[in-house]
Amino acid sequence: MANRRHVPKEMTRPGNRSINSTIFAFRDKKLMLASYCPVKSKVVLLLSTKHHSRSVSTERSQKPEVISFYNTTKGGVDTVDQMVRRYSVKRQTRRWTLSLFYTMIDIATLNAFALFKDLFPRSRIVKERMVFLLKMGENLCKPAIQARPLNGIKRDILIGKCN
Repeated sequence: MANRRHVPKEMTRPGNRSINSTIFAFRDKKLMLASYCPVKSKVVLLLSTKHHSRSVSTERSQKPEVISFYNTTKGGVDTVDQMVRRYSVKRQTRRWTLSLFYTMIDIATLNAFALFKDLFPRSRIVKERMVFLLKMGENLCKPAIQARPLNGIKRDILIGKCN
């Protein structure tokens, strides 16, 4: 963010900079701050620990390599958010810890589905994530149902849906 006190003012002001110009700043060979000016009155700041060179693309826009890298890899988070949103356990809450827990459950189930797809590509469950989530939930509940003492209720009725 441009309003942070550690960011030099020269990096945040477009001033007399030419369009498509880039200013680089380095610290301890671990951090690189790039200030790119795509239009006359705007500056884009990027901080990176991965990139350590002043490389700029040869295209007309002359974007720094850090921006090109970000643009090619940013789609992963959007895809995960879209997939998680479809079948989510999230509920409205005021407690941030519960919200974090719901997010962790959503991402863990998505990762489990991806692993299952890789391990068993010919399974019919692979085609539907919802079917996978239902089966996973049933299999997680089955041991608890079997261990529960039932007073006069047939256990087969409860476990029947899990098979």
